[in-house]
Amino acid sequence: MKKSEPSWRLFIEGIWDHQWVRNPTELTTELNDAMYEASCGITDIALKIFMFSQIRAITSGTETITPQIIKGVVKDSLKLVEPMLSALRSGNVVQIAKFGDINITPIDGFIVAEQSKLDLGDLLQTFQKTQKEQQVHAERLKQDAVVRLTLLGVPEKEAKHNVSKILSEMPHVQTVQEVVQVAYKLHLGLIEDKQTTCKTRPQIEDERDLRKLVKAGKDKGSTAYQVLKDAGYIASDFSIDTGSELG
Repeated sequence: MKKSEPSWRLFIEGIWDHQWVRNPTELTTELNDAMYEASCGITDIALKIFMFSQIRAITSGTETITPQIIKGVVKDSLKLVEPMLSALRSGNVVQIAKFGDINITPIDGFIVAEQSKLDLGDLLQTFQKTQKEQQVHAERLKQDAVVRLTLLGVPEKEAKHNVSKILSEMPHVQTVQEVVQVAYKLHLGLIEDKQTTCKTRPQIEDERDLRKLVKAGKDKGSTAYQVLKDAGYIASDFSIDTGSELG
């Protein structure tokens, strides 16, 4: 269709009523010119450009059709037919005769490409959220471990140093009990500082380790049970039946 024909105006006004963006816009002269320039009055191309532009407006977050978006989808999706459209714009019959039917980007393919942009954005947001949650969890674990160690008589500065070292060099140590256990053994000199780089969880070398830990706690006025619990050897939900006899 020619731009000056009433049929083009009727056509473009008809499709313009079907905007699905959040911020629909009136059909201005600038938008009309952009649509005609992009499609050369070919209704099939105009319809696809209109759909592509709405999809791009949604995925980009602008939520409104603009001449810039129209030009953008034409540049991205009409590369194969641009030579023919250029021939049509020139009005050169010889040039126009060189081209057959018009094939442009399939609608499904364009939607998938645009959807991938949204999926990538969602993935990035999820990653950033997870990373932030992990950082918060690590900081809480560190603070909790330091508090428990200071209650066991470990100087706060030493406790912070040992906890940070353990968390950075022993990624498999993930619970407060495990961190406190290793850090307290470091404080008592039961394990070498260099051993914090080992790959496996430290094991109790012999029962004298526990005796030393309990003795150190008793010297500070704590019960054996409380010392072992604070050091991570007893789970927090462990309960003792006070009516039973202990061997």
